[in-house]
Amino acid sequence: MNNQAYKANTGILKGNIEETINAVGRLGKDGMKQTDIEILNIMIDK
Repeated sequence: MNNQAYKANTGILKGNIEETINAVGRLGKDGMKQTDIEILNIMIDK
């Protein structure tokens, strides 16, 4: 898109693909813990 790209270490984009995948995995694992709790609370109508 008009020769534009994100640079490494912009947000969750890291220096290589393995580090980027680890960052996304961490977001899914650690970042969603509270969301998971809220979803479960909604499901049991708390």
